[in-house]
Amino acid sequence: MPALLSGLFSIFAASSVSYAEPVRQPVRELYRPPVIRFLPDLAVEDIRLNSDCRVVVKIRNNGPGRLPDDVWNVHTPKSAGIYLSIDGRKWGGATLWGFDPARTLQGSGGTAEYTSNLQVSAHSTIRAEIDLWNVVAESNKANNVLTKTLSCGEAQQVIEDCIPFNPNTIEVKEIDGRWKIVDGSHWIFDFGSKKTEAEKAFSIIRYYRMNSTCYVGRPDPSFTYLLVSGGAPEGAFAGEDSIPFNPATIEVKEIGGRWKIVDGSQWMFDFGTNKAEAETAFAIIKKYGFRYSCFVGRPAPSFIYMRK
Repeated sequence: MPALLSGLFSIFAASSVSYAEPVRQPVRELYRPPVIRFLPDLAVEDIRLNSDCRVVVKIRNNGPGRLPDDVWNVHTPKSAGIYLSIDGRKWGGATLWGFDPARTLQGSGGTAEYTSNLQVSAHSTIRAEIDLWNVVAESNKANNVLTKTLSCGEAQQVIEDCIPFNPNTIEVKEIDGRWKIVDGSHWIFDFGSKKTEAEKAFSIIRYYRMNSTCYVGRPDPSFTYLLVSGGAPEGAFAGEDSIPFNPATIEVKEIGGRWKIVDGSQWMFDFGTNKAEAETAFAIIKKYGFRYSCFVGRPAPSFIYMRK
C-alpha cells in the first residue's frame, strides 16, 4: 500500500494541472439609465368675459408631465395660482387649488377656468399670469402670461331662437298616424310611431313647467334646449336618461374635420362643419349653466333637453 500511494503522488506531481487560485475579474456595475422626469407646462390659453362681464381665464396643462400633488396639498401665501391685473393695476386672483379643486389641470391636456369677480365695463387691458411665484417646475414658462383688451359691450351676445308654449294646455295627440305634443293647433314635438316616448316627454315638460323650446340652426337644428320662464330646468326627473358634464371645462374643438363641444375626452355635441353653431351652443350652455344632457328614447332620441 505505501508503494501504491507513492506512485499516485508521483503521477500527480508530474502532471501539468495547476491548483493555483483563478484570476478574479473586476466587478463591473450594471448600467442604470438616467431617470427622465417629464415636466408640466401651465399656459394661460384665453381671457374672456362672461355674460355678467366678469373676467374668465382658461388655463391648460400642455404637459407632458403631471402637476405634483403638492400644488393642492401644500397651502402657503405663495401657492401656485392665477394673478390678474387691469390696465396696469394689480387686482388679485386665486390659488390653483382653490379654483380647480377637482384637479382637472393635473394631467397632461387638462384645462380649468377661473371665473373672477373682476367686472369690466369699458375697454380694459387684462393681464393674467399663472404661477407668479414660480412654485411649479415647468418645461416652458414663456406661456404663463397672456394680455388681452376686452370690453363689456364686446362680450358675446347670444341671439336665441325660442318658441313659447303653455305647459298647462299641451296635449299628446295622434295626427295622421304620428304621435305629437301639441299646444292647441301648434305642433311642438313629433315622435312618429313612439307613443310611449311622447307621453314621457309630456310628463317631463309638465314636471319642470317648461314653457319655451329653443333651437340653434333651424330649419335643421344642430342643438335644441327648453327653458322654464327664461331659465334652465333644475333637478332630476325620476328615471331620466342623462349624461353629466362640467360647463366650466367644455370646449369647442375641431375633430376629424367636424366641430364638436367636448368635455375632456368626452364628445358632447356634434355640429358637423358648422363652427358658428358650435360656438353659439357653447355660449348658450355657459349662459344657463347647463350640467346635464338628457334624452328620451336613445340611441335615436325623439326628445332632448338640458338641465342644471
